[in-house]
Amino acid sequence: VPEHLSGIVFAVTVGVFQILSSHRQSWINGETPKPSKISVFETSKLALTKIVDGRSLKISIVMQRYWTHNGMESDLWVHFSGSAVRAGHLVSQFDLSNISYDDNTKRPMNDGKKLKDGVETLKEFLLLEKPDIVIFDGNFIPRGRSISREAVRDMKSDLGFKLCTIIGDLHDLQPENRLDYWGEVSDLVSVPNSETRHYSDFVNKEKVLVAPMIVPFDEHCFYGSVERDIGLGFCGGKGRRRDVFLSFAEKCGIPTTAHFVDDKQYLTGDEFRDFLSRSRITFSNGFVGTIAGLPHSVMTGRIAESILSGSLLVYESGSQIDDYLVPYVHYIPVDNIHELVHFCRYLLKNEEIRAEMTSAAYEYWMENYSSKRFWDC
Repeated sequence: VPEHLSGIVFAVTVGVFQILSSHRQSWINGETPKPSKISVFETSKLALTKIVDGRSLKISIVMQRYWTHNGMESDLWVHFSGSAVRAGHLVSQFDLSNISYDDNTKRPMNDGKKLKDGVETLKEFLLLEKPDIVIFDGNFIPRGRSISREAVRDMKSDLGFKLCTIIGDLHDLQPENRLDYWGEVSDLVSVPNSETRHYSDFVNKEKVLVAPMIVPFDEHCFYGSVERDIGLGFCGGKGRRRDVFLSFAEKCGIPTTAHFVDDKQYLTGDEFRDFLSRSRITFSNGFVGTIAGLPHSVMTGRIAESILSGSLLVYESGSQIDDYLVPYVHYIPVDNIHELVHFCRYLLKNEEIRAEMTSAAYEYWMENYSSKRFWDC
């Protein structure tokens, strides 16, 4: 550091230390309020006993198995099934790829016969499995070439299962309301964001579970025992200004490793989880755009994935994350590229503080938001 800047660097270091230590001490002393939605998965033992009736639930997971853009197995497919089995339920899976998502992918459109055959195959599958609950991926609006809510309603009526629909993307930059469309036929809809007109306009809010993650991540898939040889890590798309944050950090001397899917730097599920476990710090954000001149952000699955991997999460401000986690105790919020650099620089030089934060985040997550609590709820 040039001598004329050393005083500024020292002042920034002291400032970061004071921010982290004061927030940590306030939390330990009980002065910091608990996050407002800490009880999102709260369920009484009496209710569980009545619902389960002393037996395992039969759960059918109906969603895409493979991502369209790279052909790799979907993490939703892996984590929903793995976590449900570990929670003690009986699980079956149906690949919905051929009859869904024709509105927002490049998959060739089904003709009428293929759609009819696909819907009939799904009905035969559910008739055979006789599930208590169907987990359905409703992150799309059908365009006539994919399964419709009317088809799902008919199956519910004929077979008598409960329907839990998962909507991974719900925000005001989407012109159509997926919650309104699928909520009509669902018994429960799980969404990651309530700060949107789509949620505000939905009448039956008692049907909606707003959770810190729509995916009950199978914690056994993650591990943190490998050597953490990556400083600041990122894996995902360049959008949401992520490439700007990461390139600036690298130019400022932060050891940064980024895998951008835009450059076809794809990682398998195991490779991705290994990458997170090797990363001492993970950056991510949920910025989706501006509305009336104001930035709009959502929570993403990277929050849980980072915490479960023992990687310290640095997340851009603006989402509902503080409803579930305590800033500067369980994760680091940043408003701009400069804060990203300052916090990363400090925490990469102070492993004990970084490790304390990741341990606190992991324990807090497992206590309040584990996959078992999701399934019990």
